[in-house]
Amino acid sequence: MLILLTVLVLTGAAAHAQNGPFVYVSNEGSGDISIIDASHRVVGTIRVGDRPRGIQLSPDGSRLYVAVSDDRPNETTGRDAIVEIDVRTRT
Repeated sequence: MLILLTVLVLTGAAAHAQNGPFVYVSNEGSGDISIIDASHRVVGTIRVGDRPRGIQLSPDGSRLYVAVSDDRPNETTGRDAIVEIDVRTRT
């Protein structure tokens, strides 16, 4: 089974707000984001929905944007979206 992961390493003030830095990994199969600390431990999971594929941190480091889609990547459907996550609260 092929699993596609997207990884974003966070540095700077936003990451240190939660005793970072953290790495955020999108998990297409389970529809969530894993939060990994500097010791390589998963310290949290954020459910985001269908196939999280791309991750982008806001310029100020306070928000994480995650592109989600359904199982038809070559078609635009109502399930294609951008999920916004507050880095501090992880919601």
